[in-house]
Amino acid sequence: MTGEQIRAARSLLGWTANDLAAESGISYPTVQRLDSTQGKLSGRHGTIEAIRGALVANGIQFLESGDTANGLGVALKQTDT
Repeated sequence: MTGEQIRAARSLLGWTANDLAAESGISYPTVQRLDSTQGKLSGRHGTIEAIRGALVANGIQFLESGDTANGLGVALKQTDT
């Protein structure tokens, strides 16, 4: 999971970082730090899974390259650079 995915997921849900902290049980400063990350998240596995779990429980589907969405949404197409 990446910081960009967290920000996009929060936006789709209409959540603030504070909302995500409350839903995931993770402290606001930790959510804020991970939310501002560029690229792949680093940190405790349990923390990242709690954030992912809260987002998934509220309708977010994380996609890997080649996956197809199960419902409405957006995805960033990877470009060759």
